[in-house]
Amino acid sequence: MRKIFFAAVVLMLPFILIAQKRKPHKVWIKQMDNSTVIKGFLYSADDDSVKISKTIAGIDSTSVIRVDAERINLIKLRRKGRIGRGIGIGAASGALLGGILGLADGDDEPGWFSATKEEKAVGGGVLLFIPGAAVGAGVGAIKKKIVIEGNMENYRKKIVELRTYSLNSSVDH
Repeated sequence: MRKIFFAAVVLMLPFILIAQKRKPHKVWIKQMDNSTVIKGFLYSADDDSVKISKTIAGIDSTSVIRVDAERINLIKLRRKGRIGRGIGIGAASGALLGGILGLADGDDEPGWFSATKEEKAVGGGVLLFIPGAAVGAGVGAIKKKIVIEGNMENYRKKIVELRTYSLNSSVDH
């Protein structure tokens, strides 16, 4: 039994290590003066500012924008690809639920319009596929909101959380 467990751990290790890679988070920063919303990917959060990258690939000093914490009213975050994942999970869940409901309903009595439980399962799966995808898209589109209101104390309270969402977790000054 120990050998099987050890072999499973060894085989899973590369996948666990790959999963530790930081996932990019889209960010929307609403400024205190309501002038514009800064959009991009959260690159880093240091003691007095956040850095936003316009692109994920090829990050360099020209693609990073620094925003002082005193200028930040609200930060909204969402992990890249979350909407698509939500659509997939919702569609699969809807199809599965429709299939189960169709099977549970059983066969109809023979007559002019009757269906077997298998036909009902397929129909239910197809019918609930689209609503499931729509619900999944809605859930995936929800953004995490972090209120700063130009207050450095609020920013300092949230800096650890912001660093967990950033591409670069190291503090750069």
